[in-house]
Amino acid sequence: MLGEQYLWITFPSLFFIAVIIIFENALRGTGQVKLPMVFSALAIALNVVLNYWFINGGLGIDAMGVKGAAWATTIARLFHLVVIVYTLKKIAHPIFPSRDSFDRLYSLSKWIKFARLIWPMMISFGVWSLGTFAYQLIYGQMGTQELAVMSILTPIEGVLIASFFGFASACSIVVGQKLGANNFNAAWQTAIIFAIGAPIVTFFLALLLYSFEDLIFQPFQLMSSDTLKLAAEIFLLLIFGTCIKVFNMTLSIGVLRAGGDNKYCLLIDSIGMWVVSIPLTLLAAFYYQWPLFWVVVTAYSEEICKALLFTLRMRQKGWLKNLTTE
Repeated sequence: MLGEQYLWITFPSLFFIAVIIIFENALRGTGQVKLPMVFSALAIALNVVLNYWFINGGLGIDAMGVKGAAWATTIARLFHLVVIVYTLKKIAHPIFPSRDSFDRLYSLSKWIKFARLIWPMMISFGVWSLGTFAYQLIYGQMGTQELAVMSILTPIEGVLIASFFGFASACSIVVGQKLGANNFNAAWQTAIIFAIGAPIVTFFLALLLYSFEDLIFQPFQLMSSDTLKLAAEIFLLLIFGTCIKVFNMTLSIGVLRAGGDNKYCLLIDSIGMWVVSIPLTLLAAFYYQWPLFWVVVTAYSEEICKALLFTLRMRQKGWLKNLTTE
């Protein structure tokens, strides 16, 4: 019931996010990355304040608990949308739609081109989401301790990976600008620099996290010693395994998709996750009944497979094309 209330209240915010993402990506595409960061920071700050206020009550507002958290999220996202739209309109930013922009909505050829470009990307994210859910089901069916360990570590890994979404996005922007200028040699050189730099930077960040391992696990000290010991073993695997995940993310989001190579990204994601990794992980967990550590190692077969295929596709240079003229 609480989950249902939360979803109904936050449902309108999905539409707010859709518009926000479009404007923010357009700004980043023009090289203006500070403005989206400021808007996001303001929205996050407002969300934190409203969460505390609405959940706990005060200043004439009754404590609302989960409903309060939902309203805080929705209001913060609406604020985010209003601020970004108002600011872009106020400064007459070139990306803000004008009356002439709406004339292009009646161009069937542009809609067809748009659909061809985005449908593989949409399906690819769906494939990835379902696969991530499948992994959690596997870990959950292995036992309570295994699920508890992965519940601890998955958010930590998520924070590490999220730190590099900006890295991949920056790669996409720079490579896309080179491709748009028909400077394919510069785009190729930039792609190589990002592809090599991504795992190196991730490795040093992983070392930093490893040095703070005790501090990271401090909030979970009430859990059993066996669970924490297992979590510590897999923690080492996850943070350094993130190097290959970030490498794949950089090649996929930052390089191949910058050149509109979305179909190959969909194919590679599907093969790596659903043809290779998930079947092998199921065998490791339930047929061979390996310990959780080796099941997680087996799950990384996805990343190894994708790294090989993404590298091969990048070296073929089929993504080196100017989407504005295609």
